[in-house]
Amino acid sequence: MKMEEYRLLMKAALQGCTNLQPSGGFNNPKNAYCIELKCKNCKQNQVIEVKLGVIIAAPSISKENRSWKSPAHFDQKCPNIHCEQQILVKMIPGFDSAYPRNSKLEYKEIMKFIFDGAEPQRFIFGGVWEYEYLNPLRDCKGYTLLGADEGKNTNEEDELSSSLIEDWRMEPRILYADATFLKCSNPL
Repeated sequence: MKMEEYRLLMKAALQGCTNLQPSGGFNNPKNAYCIELKCKNCKQNQVIEVKLGVIIAAPSISKENRSWKSPAHFDQKCPNIHCEQQILVKMIPGFDSAYPRNSKLEYKEIMKFIFDGAEPQRFIFGGVWEYEYLNPLRDCKGYTLLGADEGKNTNEEDELSSSLIEDWRMEPRILYADATFLKCSNPL
């Protein structure tokens, strides 16, 4: 078992808005993030919910001359009754930033996580997300529910990339959103 650091990358097509992020920002302790994990032992998938505000007592697990002594945000055994794999997840605060509007659909790092005993398979969008209006005559922020349907990868991605509307007078919309995990090449 080995701790592994992953970056969560996001890309989105935003119309009339910028700086997409969960309500209150990524470091808001009330925000819950759903992640599908695959157990490294039995390969069973499960969906978990991770909250920065939920801190589980500091696990002390020796890992190849390293010890994870900081608090975890998720700590459970694999749900497979024949598997005893301990799964730990830690969100790394301070590595997050709102997704800005840009003319290309490019992945941008929005968060970092440490996984132990499991590998992330996908990020599941959900909850209330906020954005800033591009129109200076409107309120500073708007809110939208960003569910699993908006986060699905579609064939329309190329069309959206080439047809992003630059007019700030347009009604703000999230046209497309996708997120993926990337294993860090330089772990902790």
